[in-house]
Amino acid sequence: MEEYECAICMDDFKSGSDEFTYLGDTHNHSGFCKDCLSAYLSSASSSGLTIPCPQHGCPVVLTSSVVTAHASPELLQKLTRIENDTFISAAKDTTYCPVENCRCVVRRVTPPDYLQRWGPDCLAYVPAICNHDSDDAQIPEEASCVTREGVYDSSYGKDSSEQPRLAH
Repeated sequence: MEEYECAICMDDFKSGSDEFTYLGDTHNHSGFCKDCLSAYLSSASSSGLTIPCPQHGCPVVLTSSVVTAHASPELLQKLTRIENDTFISAAKDTTYCPVENCRCVVRRVTPPDYLQRWGPDCLAYVPAICNHDSDDAQIPEEASCVTREGVYDSSYGKDSSEQPRLAH
């Protein structure tokens, strides 16, 4: 039976062992024991979204399936948060809701959709919609104003000089 060597700890593992992961030809024929690969993922995750292969000189990043198979649930949650943060910060039409402790995404409404849903009176008042409340919000036809996160507020008038209240 063929044996493989972990490229990190140099321990030998029999072919087909559940404790060894062979990454294949694209990773310089590298393989790693599960303990070493898990520890590497944990330390490398702090560097950001892409995690390079731990094999010295290998230019390939680890695939999401390799990461998913060897990372702890906590690490997967952390990586998902990093991925979401990266996407949100790069997207021109989204950001996180400004309400404290709200992790929902605020997206800009394009003018045609904006005008169609709330009418021209609200154009100056609603630059973005937080998806936390707006998906379930019941906006009446007569609504002349919506808060800046897209939640109807009948007490907020179009002639008000105050900043619209937060949605939450």
